[in-house]
Amino acid sequence: MSLESNSFVRVPLADILECTISDALQRETKDTVDKQSAFIEADLKFLRNENVIQESDMNPEFQISLIAAEKTDRNTYQGY
Repeated sequence: MSLESNSFVRVPLADILECTISDALQRETKDTVDKQSAFIEADLKFLRNENVIQESDMNPEFQISLIAAEKTDRNTYQGY
């Protein structure tokens, strides 16, 4: 089937609506998943921080090792 430069392809309205609806649903689903992932990440960070606090309260050596690791990371980041 050849098309002339000034001819139009007729697309059924149902196909256009279906595509538009599916695109909107896909965007909405992606946005929802992104939001839920952010909530889960925030919860995991909170739990990790709480665990670090509890562990450092119970084990002073753990706290010392965290401070040393933080200094090492900071020095590595600054290029020392």
